[in-house]
Amino acid sequence: MKKYLYFLLAIATLLSCHKDNKEKEINECCGAPFKYFYLKVNRNLVNEDFTPKFSLTKITNVGNEKVELRDFKRFDSAVIFEFAVIYDLERSLIERSEIYDLKTTDLKTAKITITGQFKSIPNCCNTPQINKVLLNGKEWVPEKDAEHGYNIYTLEENQLSESPANPKSRMIPHFFNAKESPKTK
Repeated sequence: MKKYLYFLLAIATLLSCHKDNKEKEINECCGAPFKYFYLKVNRNLVNEDFTPKFSLTKITNVGNEKVELRDFKRFDSAVIFEFAVIYDLERSLIERSEIYDLKTTDLKTAKITITGQFKSIPNCCNTPQINKVLLNGKEWVPEKDAEHGYNIYTLEENQLSESPANPKSRMIPHFFNAKESPKTK
């Protein structure tokens, strides 16, 4: 009878251990409820202390949210910043688009649209993925980091456009006399 009880105790212990391991596997599989977006900018778009010379704002239904950019990696000629996208604590499987407005200190702008969703993975939590990225309405193709496998989106200065609020774009041609308006000439 003692052997039978020890045998049942051993089986119960093994089964509970297996259950704990399965729960640990699921939790290890679960990452953060967002995806990091890696933005590589030329060194002339950052200050001496590697802070960006631009701001990034997420456009939402309820207002605009300033995006926190984290310094991820520095090179001689460029800096990579990271920020969280496709953020959802509930990890719902619907596809969503997020729109970001980038403005430099010299009033140049860019519009970034990120489309993504959470994908269901068996024996795991739903994990986020980026499906498509548009820069100023055109598809933005990333470069793949060979070592780590993540996508890096490179922003060149020529991809930025002049803001309508930029005083340089509203210059009056020099051939108009200051006393004359274009209508009276």
